[in-house]
Amino acid sequence: MRILAIGDIHGCAIAFDHLLSVIQPQPEDQIVTLGDYVDRGLDSKGAIDRLITLLVNLVNFQLINALIQSNFKIRI
Repeated sequence: MRILAIGDIHGCAIAFDHLLSVIQPQPEDQIVTLGDYVDRGLDSKGAIDRLITLLVNLVNFQLINALIQSNFKIRI
């Protein structure tokens, strides 16, 4: 099992896709997202969609809920 820390995505969905293709997360990996999911990049919605898809496929609902709650103040 790996612990993968991912931070400062800033709405850069294409760069996030590239990162995911390089690290190829597995179900046994533990993924820690460190915030700054949106803003500045061209595709904030795409970045959030990818995070949700990743979390639905790899981890339990509690982490998805934590992700959404930690970003309550964002505007998409």
